[in-house]
Amino acid sequence: MPLTNAEKQRRYREKRDSDPNRRAEFLARCKSKYQSDIGVGKRKRIIEMTPREQRKQRKEWRKIKSKERKRKKSNHTILTPPSSPQPALEQIPPEHHSTRRKKRLMAKCYRDNDQLRLEIAKQKRLAHRLQMRLLRLKRKSSLNTPTGQDTPRSKARKLLRHWSTEKGEGSRAKRRLMKNQVKKALQFQYTLNAELMNKYRSKNKGKQALSQIIRGKLMRKYKIITEAVNEFRFTAGRQRQKKGSLSKRLTDRVCSFYERDDISRITPGIKDTVTKNGIKKQRRVMTESIEIIHERFILENTDIKISYPTFCRMRPFWVQPPKDSDRETCACKYHENMQFLVNSLHGLNCLHRKDYKRSLRCLPVTLTKWIACTEDVWNAKMSFFNPETG
Repeated sequence: MPLTNAEKQRRYREKRDSDPNRRAEFLARCKSKYQSDIGVGKRKRIIEMTPREQRKQRKEWRKIKSKERKRKKSNHTILTPPSSPQPALEQIPPEHHSTRRKKRLMAKCYRDNDQLRLEIAKQKRLAHRLQMRLLRLKRKSSLNTPTGQDTPRSKARKLLRHWSTEKGEGSRAKRRLMKNQVKKALQFQYTLNAELMNKYRSKNKGKQALSQIIRGKLMRKYKIITEAVNEFRFTAGRQRQKKGSLSKRLTDRVCSFYERDDISRITPGIKDTVTKNGIKKQRRVMTESIEIIHERFILENTDIKISYPTFCRMRPFWVQPPKDSDRETCACKYHENMQFLVNSLHGLNCLHRKDYKRSLRCLPVTLTKWIACTEDVWNAKMSFFNPETG
């Protein structure tokens, strides 16, 4: 049987490599050809290549090296006989094995395709939902602007959308058109700024109107008040606070009233603190309810009129109502019976307030009246059922 070309080339290489002199001459020719190709520019060194060419060349080297390792490993396994003979195991016929494997792969492909179809449908629904949301937002923004006009920011974006300073980007006529548009916009801005500055310096009546323009809603929205002040060189003006503002006059006074020892007591624990907006304070517990504290404040400060909601709003954050853990006595029925009694008397209109401590002063008189009233009612009932005693 005649040899193939691959077998002839393999025999030639084996015969050539068996002779050291011929092998050295072959390597020298390869080296000289490599250097000549580099000098001509036909081939490049790895340093002279681009990052993409370097990745490609190294990938080729890895493939060649892996093939060489596999070939050496296969030759080693062929030349090395097994240590001991092993009985041949029953194996599945090749045709049957390949058929089963093919079926498994086809089933897996069908499952993957179904999963990908579901994912594609999900992404389409998401894209449609986001697209509709974007359309609604655009309609809403167009309705908010007067007569559906573009905002200043959108106008600036449209003006600079196709702007490019490089010569290779776009045609010359297009670049000239964009340059003229930007030039007109800047010229209009500088002219308007100069006119506003002249009006501000010449007329005193228009200063307030110009300052109101500087602190307008759009200027605050786009955060360019500072740039406008630096450009026009006059203050934007600030809203003056009323000199007789109640909160400014009474904040310190109410705070000091809340911190009095007869109004609130400080907690002894070193870790019992309250922090708000980076301010850390020792917690204080109110000895009475806020309604009673408000009444005391009004009685002690007759020259001040402050409502209950405002008084509650001015309460410092570290002065808090008592919790269950802050009680000095238990909450059993023996300690709470007195408060229940005061609540019942208040419901019968015998007491004007539910304050336990203040009600103790008038409690004996009230109890006496209540007992006398109860005895009168009882006597009236008994006389009704026993006419002889009446």
